[in-house]
Amino acid sequence: MVALGGGLANALPPHVWFCVSAVFHYLGPAFAVLLFDQVGVLGMAWLRIATAALIFAPLTR
Repeated sequence: MVALGGGLANALPPHVWFCVSAVFHYLGPAFAVLLFDQVGVLGMAWLRIATAALIFAPLTR
């Protein structure tokens, strides 16, 4: 299997990506609960997707 992209995404072993994913899996909802009153449900969904894009896009480029 050939991985697309380069840089850090290919340099880190899979278990590191698993740990990073686990951390964000718990941090995302924890912050979402605190922000629901300010931005609403759709706003929170948008913020989570946008934040993930900002974090992971540079890693795969």
